[in-house]
Formats: sequence, structure tokens, C-alpha cells
Amino acid sequence: MFYLLSQYALLNEKTGNMFLTHMAEVINRRMFPRLSPSEINRTIHSVLKKRDEGTLILILNEQRTFLFNSEIAMTHKEKMSIVNSELGHCKILKSLENIRVTIEGWDFVATGNITQQRVADICGLSRATVQRYWSGFKALVMEKNTNHTSMLKIALKLPLQHQWRLHVDRYIFAHAA
Repeated sequence: MFYLLSQYALLNEKTGNMFLTHMAEVINRRMFPRLSPSEINRTIHSVLKKRDEGTLILILNEQRTFLFNSEIAMTHKEKMSIVNSELGHCKILKSLENIRVTIEGWDFVATGNITQQRVADICGLSRATVQRYWSGFKALVMEKNTNHTSMLKIALKLPLQHQWRLHVDRYIFAHAA
């Protein structure tokens, strides 16, 4: 209980004795064994004393994405608007990075030319998401596809003709001898 009350007292610096007492009673109802009223009062007194001395330490048991300044009055709806906007922006950046990494590391031999559907399948996004951001990657995709196609044409023409010629020469040479 001390841990919960101390964390709440640190996150809400203007919280007083009455509110912490109420919080402690709510917590205590769900505890087993329950603390006596004198133990609750000692715990609250200890938390407030440490907070006033500045020796109370905030321990976050999970990473907080957003912490709002308690001195700025904001409604829950306003806070959630900011949080949702920022989380949406982070999701966009993550999708863009995922698409970019997929395109830059494209394996033409295994997957062929770069298309929206193939990018979506490989990076695990929906085709609609890839299509939404495709204009930013269109020039890169066209360049990579064109380079691959031209390299493929060169690679297919030269080695096959060369191999065929060697094969024919070997065959003719073998029969001529």
C-alpha cells in the first residue's frame, strides 16, 4: 500500500491527507489481510512526510508514453485528443519506415518486381495502407524496378547466348574430332 500511495502522492503533488486516506481505504478493501486504521494513518503520514522532505522517489513500473503537467488544467477529452494525435503520428512514421525498409531490401529473384500488393504482403501492412503512402515511394520503386529489369535483360541475353555458343562449339568440336 505504501508503494501505491507514494506513487500517487508524487504524481499528484497537491494531494492532501484526506484524499490519500480515501485512496488507502479503497485499496485496503481489496487487500488481504486488511490493514488497521492506525497502520493506514502511519503509512499516509510517512508518505506525506517523505514527499515534503523530497525523499520520496517515483518508480515507474512501466514506461509512460505521456505525462501531463498537473499545473495546466486540461480535461480528459483534451488530453486524449493530444495522446491520440501523437500516437497516430507515431503509427504513420512506423508504417513509412516499414515500407521503406521493405523496398530498399527488395529481393527481385524471390518476389519479382515491386508492387503495392507484394510490399503489403511482405511488410505485413494492408494494401490500403501501402497505397496511402505509395506516392512517397513511387520514384524509388520505379527506379529499382527499371534497374532490375534492365539488369535482368542484360543478364539473360549475354549468359544464355554465351552458354549456347559454348555448348554448340563443344558439341561440334567433339564430333569433329
